[in-house]
Amino acid sequence: MKQIRIKTDASHRPGSGFGIGYVANMFQVNSMKNQITGGKYCEFNCSSTDAERFAAVWSLNDVISRLDIHKRQYEIILNTDCENVIRKFNDENCKDGGMKILRHYKRLFKSFQIHWIPRAENRKADAIARANLDKGMEK
Repeated sequence: MKQIRIKTDASHRPGSGFGIGYVANMFQVNSMKNQITGGKYCEFNCSSTDAERFAAVWSLNDVISRLDIHKRQYEIILNTDCENVIRKFNDENCKDGGMKILRHYKRLFKSFQIHWIPRAENRKADAIARANLDKGMEK
């Protein structure tokens, strides 16, 4: 089994933009092979749910671009602490562009799941997101 588990988060300040952070663990045969982290600051105004949605999409895109993988061989588990992102992803009638991108990825991988996790289990991604928001606001 080849699996990538991504924990993603956004840190949002209304009117100031938002920071994104993620932690991705790559597993092969139930043993962790490597871990990558990433994040960035986005300077545009949106709701906290939109920031979380963007974080999920951007994080998955960034992980895929950084790893040389054959998509059909991998299971993806995307974890977020935002229940609204989960609801939008599961609502097939949702026309949101970000959800369309995630649904597209669902067809590319051996398996694609998106799960809600408590904030307490998402501390590292949250810290990366907050650091990117603070760094972006200093400019």
